[in-house]
Amino acid sequence: MAAPIIVTASGNGNISSGNVFPTSHANYTNDIAFYLENVTISFASAASNPGDILVTLDSDEGPGYDVVLAKLDPSATPSIQDFIYIPESPLLCVAGDQIVVTYTQQSSNNIAFAMRIVGRSA
Repeated sequence: MAAPIIVTASGNGNISSGNVFPTSHANYTNDIAFYLENVTISFASAASNPGDILVTLDSDEGPGYDVVLAKLDPSATPSIQDFIYIPESPLLCVAGDQIVVTYTQQSSNNIAFAMRIVGRSA
């Protein structure tokens, strides 16, 4: 089995579309096929304002083939501080595909986060 590819990000406030897998990893580009294994996000505190966490497959075939894999508004359940998306089986993505994670917090009270995306080359 191939070694894991791990992309991490942390900060305060929004998670931007610049957090992509596998191209945010220093040793990989999006010209490899890969399996997505999981996405985890841990927040320093619970969200109180609406905003969706989105995990999206950005298809190499173009925007018409993009798919939202997971969507959650953490403010809908105020006690949620951790988010995890695990496909039922590792999700095979072709060369050129990317996994994009975004979250827009709808307030000036930015919450600190730590994010990790794990996959393996196919």
